[in-house]
Amino acid sequence: MSSIAKFSKLEEVSLRSKLKLQAHIRDNQSMDEGTKQAFLSNIPKVLEELGIMTELRNAAYATSESVSTNKTSTVFTHALPSNRQSKSTLNRQRILNHGITNCTDELDCIRRARRQWEEGICEEVNALAEEQGRPLARLRTSATIANDEKRRESMSAVEQQATRRFLFDGEDLLEAILQIDIENRNRHASSSYVWGIIKLMLNTPSLIELRELFRDLSPMYRQTGIDETMYTGGDNWADRRLRLGTQICSAGYVGVMRDYAKRGIPPSIRSEMWRKLLGVQSGQHEANYFRVLQQQVGRVDCLVDQLFRMDVEHCLDDDSYFPFDEFIETVIMVFSRDPSICEKCSERVHPPIIGYTKNGSKVGSVPPCGIQPFRGLVNYVAPLSFVYAEAEDAFFVFREMFVQYWCKLNAISGNKGSIIFLSKLFEDLLFKHDSTVCHHLISLGIPPLQIAFSWIQLGFVGYLQVDQVLQLWDRILGFGPDNGLLLLPILAVSIFIFRSKTLMNAIDIQDVKDILGDPSRLKVSVLLQHFFRV
Repeated sequence: MSSIAKFSKLEEVSLRSKLKLQAHIRDNQSMDEGTKQAFLSNIPKVLEELGIMTELRNAAYATSESVSTNKTSTVFTHALPSNRQSKSTLNRQRILNHGITNCTDELDCIRRARRQWEEGICEEVNALAEEQGRPLARLRTSATIANDEKRRESMSAVEQQATRRFLFDGEDLLEAILQIDIENRNRHASSSYVWGIIKLMLNTPSLIELRELFRDLSPMYRQTGIDETMYTGGDNWADRRLRLGTQICSAGYVGVMRDYAKRGIPPSIRSEMWRKLLGVQSGQHEANYFRVLQQQVGRVDCLVDQLFRMDVEHCLDDDSYFPFDEFIETVIMVFSRDPSICEKCSERVHPPIIGYTKNGSKVGSVPPCGIQPFRGLVNYVAPLSFVYAEAEDAFFVFREMFVQYWCKLNAISGNKGSIIFLSKLFEDLLFKHDSTVCHHLISLGIPPLQIAFSWIQLGFVGYLQVDQVLQLWDRILGFGPDNGLLLLPILAVSIFIFRSKTLMNAIDIQDVKDILGDPSRLKVSVLLQHFFRV
């Protein structure tokens, strides 16, 4: 979320707090003079009781954090600017001298790649509409349903299968990223370039910088997920940890909750703490909004609805999520109808595809959320079925997770936290830690990133056990939108290091897949502590 959006959020919270205080005063209009004087003298206490002070503090924290981040936010590259870039002397000198360019000064090659990627998505959607002979969106009526059934019956099995395909998946996204290159770059400037498949030379953080940033994950500190059974002086550490977390969660200060979440969150308070960390409101307004979106799902039939549901089917192949099919489908379909998502995303994920009526009137984006369904989108929803009992609660948490975090994993961008940056960080860290494994895997014809990309892109859902995914996400939320996603490539590197001896004995690609295909013994907290050991 941009600093402008954060300031807007602060104004929104201020207005909401004002209305809440006015409502409280109206409800107590019958107070006598003495009670009014007591009320006025205890305004700070009243603000605390109404939760207004907590909301204002959290909004101010988010705004100040955004401002401080923007002062130091940069994209790093050792590439020289192409002739098509701005001729600004200041920008050119900055690139030549320091290899640093502001996020707004995006490299031409990334901009071109994003444009090609977005054009490809538009072509896929249009092709799907032509194959099915139907508009992007229409009202759902008994007649349209009957026509669809009749058309499917007239199609062969091969034709039906041809129209049941994803617009794209992680492999397509990786392929688009691999096409990005800069013509005038020094090909021998980085040792990782010799074997790495990401051609952009981004200045990723060093191990020393990462250890400082993620010092809470070092073996010096106890972690939820490892130390629950440890006793000290007859007291259970997990009990003390839970009591502290309950107190912190009740207070509701985001900065303090983030510090706590960096070392993991006990399952019993995870749902509430995630909600507060993400700034999710819970009230009648939210309940009404959810119901309106549900009604839109039943009222309007979008061309890509079938692809959202197909992604649910693929997700349910995992036995862990099979019992939650209705829950997951409800959340993702309501998500598809929320028009606020596209404008809230911290990164532009997909191009807005606008639908029109027969007479040329614009009806808005299709789907309304502005996010086209791709294979794996539902993976971000599935773990929430283990945290929240109601689809409504999971929807609002998922929405905030996507606009603050997951959108970065699906956008072609050079910004820190983007999938390109995280992929390059993975390659750089793995080469620095164990170049021998890198070269061995390359000799077998399987670059490490080709395996790790889906782990990183989907937040390890579908690979790690559910409890381990939740522990990882605890820490991602703890380190916040600016740094939390860096844990994804770090964990991926940790897994390769953990399996390095076995990987060195692999003789073909199938051996590598078999070795890395069993995640049952992998513990997120242990792997991260091992990576950050001094």
